[in-house]
Amino acid sequence: MNQITLYYAPLTCARVTLVALEQTGTDYSAQVVNIFDPEQKDAYRSINATGRVPTLQIGEAVLTENAAILHHLHQHFPEAGLLPSGSGELGDNSALQDLVWCSSTLHPMTRMIAAPFRFSAGDTTGIVEMGKAMYEPVLTTLSERLAGQPFWYG
Repeated sequence: MNQITLYYAPLTCARVTLVALEQTGTDYSAQVVNIFDPEQKDAYRSINATGRVPTLQIGEAVLTENAAILHHLHQHFPEAGLLPSGSGELGDNSALQDLVWCSSTLHPMTRMIAAPFRFSAGDTTGIVEMGKAMYEPVLTTLSERLAGQPFWYG
């Protein structure tokens, strides 16, 4: 099997991929990237042109974005139970839809609250407040979805 390397930054969404890799039980190495250090970020762009984390390198191949990485890990390590198994029928892709929703909807709102400095060099009060306002209906939906079950998928 090819060498697997996870490039990540602490306190970022790359933690999701780190936990998933642990769940698979496969051997991998982890490389911390300080995405806030301009020199490190510029060097890291040779691996991931966007300069974002996570990046999973398998041999010479590179995967980016949590949803894509998790989908790949699920396909190659189904016994880890990272995602529910679907039938492959059209419309039976709720796990992938949920992953993409978390990345495209939930994560940006979370970032507005937890790291508003990523959106403005000035006063970030309005960004935090907007993030909180956007979060309210999402939290209601999540509470309803998780009511009576300990995990996202039961």
